[in-house]
Amino acid sequence: MATTSLGIHYHIKDGHRDTVLSKLKGVIDLCAREPEFINAIISESTERPNQFALQELWRGTRADFDAVQGIKPYRKAYLADVKQYLEKVDFEWNTPIVEWGSRLTDLNGALGSTNMALAGGTADEGYRPTRRTVVIALAATALSMSSVPVSGLIHEQREGDVHIAQTIETLLRENIHGVFSEPAEKRRKNITRLWAEDGVFIDPDSRYEGHSGIALAAEGVVKKFPKFIFTERGEIVAYNGVGKLDWGFGPADTRHR
Repeated sequence: MATTSLGIHYHIKDGHRDTVLSKLKGVIDLCAREPEFINAIISESTERPNQFALQELWRGTRADFDAVQGIKPYRKAYLADVKQYLEKVDFEWNTPIVEWGSRLTDLNGALGSTNMALAGGTADEGYRPTRRTVVIALAATALSMSSVPVSGLIHEQREGDVHIAQTIETLLRENIHGVFSEPAEKRRKNITRLWAEDGVFIDPDSRYEGHSGIALAAEGVVKKFPKFIFTERGEIVAYNGVGKLDWGFGPADTRHR
């Protein structure tokens, strides 16, 4: 999928830095809800005062952006409002061609394209599991629960007389094995148990919202690669309700390579 980079250079009038930053954060918060949004970074010049550089990364071409994002009322309102605080503003459009250190575009090979090749390869080809960093904040909603003031616990669940303390480690593992590695019926039950109703799952290909969206993401992976399995490939790192789990995805008979 094509990606487009929009660079905006703000030259801010004296005394209005904080105002512009606040308004910029507000509009980017709205942009981040769009399904085509990938990433945005605001940088501040260390050599020239009162100058910001905003870099936005979007799915699609510039024409796609102009047709969909450029006409958004909130974006138009922001531009009309913020110009009173600016000396000038410069725009630059670019198309990413090479990427290092991240997987924000398809340039490094997304899950589908990389593993499609592996799935269709010959017996002589070695398998190297795809590794991604998954950072997910999960909330269980299906069962009655209450917050607990205990370090490391995300929530408590009650199911009959069984009292379960869920940690971020447990939730990350259950998401990999219980959501992406189970048949459809079990998968749906586990999504309801593990994910908030408005939960969001993001991978390099798309953004999936709510229980139905997360189920669709898992179903798509299973259909593409029915003989592949997920394996944990490192220790979970968890802090303050957020966790990171490295995992591999590939044919079952090569999971230990």
